[in-house]
Amino acid sequence: MEAAVAHYTATGNRKFLDCLCRYADYIATVFGPGPDQIHGYPGHEEIELALCKLAAASGNDAYLKLAKFFVDERGREPNFFVEEAKREHRYLTYDLANRQAHVPVREQRKVVGHSVRALYLYAGMADVAGATDDAELLQACERLFENLVERRMYITGGCGSTPMGEAFTVDWNLPNDTDYAESCASMALVQFARRMLNLTGRGRYADIMEQALYNGALSGISLDGTNFFYANLLEVDENTFTHGVTLKERVPYFDCSCCPTSFCRFLPQLGSFAWSSRPGELRLNIPAAGEATLEGITVEVGGSYPYAGEIPITLRSAGKFRLSLRIPGWCRHHELKLNGRPVENAPLDGYVTIEREWQVGDRLDLTLDLPVEAVRSNPHVTSNAGRIALMRGPVVYALESVDNGRVLPRLAIRTDRPFELIPAPGLPEGTVAIRGTARKDEDDSDGHLYYTGPRRSSECDFIAIPYALWQNRGPVDMAVWIREA
Repeated sequence: MEAAVAHYTATGNRKFLDCLCRYADYIATVFGPGPDQIHGYPGHEEIELALCKLAAASGNDAYLKLAKFFVDERGREPNFFVEEAKREHRYLTYDLANRQAHVPVREQRKVVGHSVRALYLYAGMADVAGATDDAELLQACERLFENLVERRMYITGGCGSTPMGEAFTVDWNLPNDTDYAESCASMALVQFARRMLNLTGRGRYADIMEQALYNGALSGISLDGTNFFYANLLEVDENTFTHGVTLKERVPYFDCSCCPTSFCRFLPQLGSFAWSSRPGELRLNIPAAGEATLEGITVEVGGSYPYAGEIPITLRSAGKFRLSLRIPGWCRHHELKLNGRPVENAPLDGYVTIEREWQVGDRLDLTLDLPVEAVRSNPHVTSNAGRIALMRGPVVYALESVDNGRVLPRLAIRTDRPFELIPAPGLPEGTVAIRGTARKDEDDSDGHLYYTGPRRSSECDFIAIPYALWQNRGPVDMAVWIREA
């Protein structure tokens, strides 16, 4: 369905679209609230958001009504999956929460179950809420989003703490070397966050969209675009023995090939993450370099964000409209100039808005401070006790053994020493690495498994690279969370 909508949007040809409309018409005869219909819903949610796209492209609200039915019927009693198992004289072999069918979606308080299923359901819920002005459903989306980002999301935007059911577990359970954090889940989180951003206008959703995009999603694909991670660990070393080789090295394909094919859909949508619009207003959500034309207005963005915070924005069209620029939640200080003169507008919900009669050639210069930040976890996240992660802007950094040797668990970063920005060795030109100082524990074991005696350490430099680019220079050890000296 999404492919048909994309084809129609790109070509104006309805042949593919009409084919899928006929298919959706048939589905609506089988599933629905009627006495002769199946009162059921998908095991793996995704059709909900696709039906919303189909309704918008075709102008047929019947598809929106079907999406709303699938959303609202989910988890109601009598439970469809339980009744289905009874009819087929079999035991229910899975947990209803794994399919987000344990209670109706409007009553759900925590993100549970299969992480990809959950996040595509939430994206579909947001689409239905927006298309039907359903405030209660939108509140459910907001509640689930907050539980996710404040209790159950990795710093990379990764989602899913365990391979058992590819699922969320409980609050604060975020292990680094046995996590799942499926690539598809991060892509789904970007989709969910984008919808919440466009529905509410709140910059918080853009912050999470950007965090998941630059880290948890892009880590799933190699720089040459031919190899993939299904799951994305935050720590790998010689003792990592989890889920098989696919988590230590990117591979060309999987038996379950959802992640590689999801990138085919995800990456061409980057422009729609960076920009959004409504009549009379353009919003720059992520200031990635490029040119955008929305609402008949063309704007050019320069610079090399997210590695540099100097962002020139040039108008290529004239007219009166509002231009809103996001000031990220992680940014402690920013400056904005219009044609060389300071703009003093205070951010509202994470955006600075300028409304004026724009002229061709008008230029805005946005500067975002990008210091290296040492990030700590809530103490309840026991996996990260005594550890820090390094971030610069939206980019999470990781240490690899190719730069630091196979001693990552023995390193402790000194946060009382300055960090230095350097070109990342062996990675694309312009990639920024971080160099700093650490203490390295010496190996005094003399080959013994356990030993006594004082701990000796020495001072050394370390290099950290963007997490999304790890394992592009051969098989390595890697860690995001490192002890703090």
